[in-house]
Order: sequence, then C-alpha cells, then structure tokens
Amino acid sequence: MQLKIIFNTSDVILVTLFDNPTITKWFNHFSKINSETNIYTMSVDQLPEWRTPLADDSEIHWNTILTSLEHLRSIGYNHNLTVPDYFDYNQQTLNRLHRFFTYNVLWSIDYPKTPNPFDLNFKLPKNPQMVETWYALVDPINRAVHKLENLTIPTTHASFIDTQLPMHSINFVNNYENFNEHLLIFDDSDLEQNYSFFNYNQSNLVVLDRSILGKCVLQSFHDDDDPTARDCTGRTASWGGFTIDLNSNRRKIYRSPQFRNWVDSFKLKQIPYDFPIGYVTGSSRPLLFLDRLHDQFNRVEFIGSAGEI
Repeated sequence: MQLKIIFNTSDVILVTLFDNPTITKWFNHFSKINSETNIYTMSVDQLPEWRTPLADDSEIHWNTILTSLEHLRSIGYNHNLTVPDYFDYNQQTLNRLHRFFTYNVLWSIDYPKTPNPFDLNFKLPKNPQMVETWYALVDPINRAVHKLENLTIPTTHASFIDTQLPMHSINFVNNYENFNEHLLIFDDSDLEQNYSFFNYNQSNLVVLDRSILGKCVLQSFHDDDDPTARDCTGRTASWGGFTIDLNSNRRKIYRSPQFRNWVDSFKLKQIPYDFPIGYVTGSSRPLLFLDRLHDQFNRVEFIGSAGEI
C-alpha cells in the first residue's frame, strides 16, 4: 500500500504504508473516498525563522468569544467560566476556553447521561438536531481560540520547541464538505497504533494529523496544558489527514528531559505519542525543496490493494 503525492511540476513523493490491519482499514476507507473526489489540500509547518509576523487582530477574535459566551447565557446557560474583558495573550486563558468548547461537545454527545460540566442544571433545547445545534453555538469560541493562539506569549515549552527542536513537516488535510460523513472511527485494537511511535525508526515518518476534538500529547506539551484531561487523547478517529515529518525533532522532543519531566509531573505511564501510518520511500527531488511547492500540489493517489505493499 502506498500514497503517491503528485505536483503540477511532475514531482512526486512516495509514501509506503505499514502493513497492519489498522493501516489497511485506513487505506481502504480513504482510498474509496479519494477515488470519488480529490479530497486533499497541502500546507507546510514552517520553521520559526521563515514565519511572517502576524498582524494583531486579537480584538476581533476576542470579541467573538465574549459575544458567544454572552449569547450562551442569554439562552439560560449559566456557565461558570470567567474571562477578562480584553485578551491577555496568555496561553492558559486559551487552554481554559478550548476545554470549555471540547467538554461541551463531549457532553452534548453523551447527553442526557451526564450533567453539563459548567452548569449542572442546563438542558439542551429539544430539537432533532440538538447536538449539531449546540456544536454551532460553541464552535465560534473554538475557532477564535485557534486564531488567538498565533498571538500568545509563548509558553516555556513552546519556546523550547521553537528555539531548540523546531518541527518541520508537510501536512495533507481533507477539503471535502460534510467531512463527518467520511469519518473513520477506530476500535480498541486500532487505538493501539497510538502507542507504537517508538516501534519505528524510519526517517521521514508519516503520522496521522492532529485533527482531533481536543489536543494530542505534543500539543498539550507545547501549550503547557493538562495531558490527563479528558480531551487530551491519541487519534481516536481519522478524517484522512496525514503529516510527513521533514526532520527528526518530533522524536527528539519526546526524548528530551523537558518532555520527560513534564510527563513525570503528571504521573503519565502509557502515552499516546502519535499514530504512525508509514514513511517516505521516494521523492523526485529533496523533500526540503518539495515543501516549497504547496501552491503546485495536485493530488494524492492511493496505490495497491489491501494487504499489499
């Protein structure tokens, strides 16, 4: 099983997928979807020295959060979340807001089995699409948080990554509408792949992207967040996105004293580092050149049949 990444320049990257039942399931699922329409777009996680400073538009996004929180109160949701009147550029503030979003989504999925974590007496409006309706009410907070994260004062861990072990990768994410219709949910045996990262030593490892409801362990470390929280998980499902590492810094971060001390401080034992699916086995030109061709990306092709490499 292979992924062939094709550019308009006739350049190609070839990814060989690992031969196990979980990756075969992933391959078969998204191969069928991809054959019907080209589902992928390409982006690059740039090194810090390449990044263009962003204009400070925090007021716009912070007002979105304030307006959303006030609207929720207006429909009887007396949540206990307090935030400052103006954005304080603190990642911890955004961590709390992001968790407000994720816990509310998880609550709506479980509803009415458990009380709301921020208002024990709140009930969802009665309508056939109540989960979708609730998601639409809290998602603006989530989107604004991700915009503001680009402007925060870096945490100690974020500074460590940027200055000592900056990650450089190419990302391929789905671009289809109604993407939840194509979601692949992993079963218990599939989830074991989250704990297999150090079983592989290939260069240019390919892992599932960070498209999850909450935060992966690496993002939690970067944000100095709580990795024991309910919304800090491995990949429990996939929308088809994947990431190609262009350097080995992901592995070095996980082995660093800074990461190990952080993990130990939370007494974590079993850690869902990442979800490897394969590695680069060929490219027409060096990957550090091809990463500049995001505007020339054409498509991803799935090659091979189930069980074949």
